[in-house]
Amino acid sequence: MRRWAAFAVAAGLAASCWAQKSAPAATGQSGGDLSDPKEILKKADEATKKVKSVRYMGEFHGTGSNERAPQMSGAVILSGESAQGLSKFRFEVKIKDPVSNLTQDIVAVSNGDKYWLIDHNKKTVEEDIDPIVLGQFGQRATLIGMREFIHPQPFNDEITGQKAELRGIEKIGNEECYKIWVKYSQENGGQEATWWFGKKDFLPRGVERFSLPPAGPGGGENAPPPKPTGSVILKITELATDPTFTTDPFTVVVPEGYKKTGGAPEPATPKEPEKDK
Repeated sequence: MRRWAAFAVAAGLAASCWAQKSAPAATGQSGGDLSDPKEILKKADEATKKVKSVRYMGEFHGTGSNERAPQMSGAVILSGESAQGLSKFRFEVKIKDPVSNLTQDIVAVSNGDKYWLIDHNKKTVEEDIDPIVLGQFGQRATLIGMREFIHPQPFNDEITGQKAELRGIEKIGNEECYKIWVKYSQENGGQEATWWFGKKDFLPRGVERFSLPPAGPGGGENAPPPKPTGSVILKITELATDPTFTTDPFTVVVPEGYKKTGGAPEPATPKEPEKDK
């Protein structure tokens, strides 16, 4: 499945409880500002392939026709190479529904075999081998995951797209980034996106994926390109590559006072053997 298709499938759908020691994002030598967008994309592809796991702070929201997309912010950990989707992950996020203004504070976790959802609002922990246990909010949380970090061909779709343009240099957080607009191949729906890559390490710091209206009759080659009706935007800061942790972030310890459902039962406290009378 193409990354764009995987994202589209996912789109349809706090206080940290782990301690870590973080490695800073790797630095490279840019050798001055680059001007060829395809060269930047190739460097980004090469740099991202070397990353085995990441930790970052993410923000996600929609604009225009996508303004009803969930608004999210929080800590993210990703690991485990996969072309089909997310493998090992931990999302500690606040999710706001822009329609109802309700906010959900959750932790969604997977170790590749099991899935957990911690709902801080309800003080519950759910566990299952089926990702359906993540529910609506847990599935939404995955949208804040930068899947390219764990994909075997992170930016092949961008490199092989129809067009790519360098549209300046912008800062995301403290990082100066190349800003590159891409029009994907027709095989990938001819969609459009803008990417931000760190000038020092060429790792992605953000993406804006545009929604285009369906092509109308009588377009033809000379018809003006359709204008985006909206977008979804993911930007990341405090990026650490291949961090190490003092405890496993891809499992869950039930917080005190929380109720657990599903999964293996908690071990019972052994009873003292009865004494002979």
